Amino acid sequence: MRGQVAEKLGDPEILTARMHDLRHTRITEMGHHLNPAEAARISGHKDLKTFMRYFNPDPVALGKKLEQLERQGGAGANVDAVVAQLLGLSPKDMASAVALAFQARAQAQ
Repeated sequence: MRGQVAEKLGDPEILTARMHDLRHTRITEMGHHLNPAEAARISGHKDLKTFMRYFNPDPVALGKKLEQLERQGGAGANVDAVVAQLLGLSPKDMASAVALAFQARAQAQ
């Protein structure tokens, strides 16, 4: 049945999808709208380290958040959220997010 759905939708990723993938997806969505402590509590994680295993932020979105903070010229609570998200990235994705932020900053000047 899964093969038929994948073929009909033209999406071969359906063949390898797992129910647990939905947990990663929902936690990532929450992580974009709540601070990490709130999202971890809602998802049932007792510590942020475990929560960050499930939170898969988009490096481009993080770069845009950094750009927005730079434009605002202020710090505040958003900085903590962005830093927490950056720490959950792979080194490659973190480098991409930071590079995008620097690129946006250079274009703004």
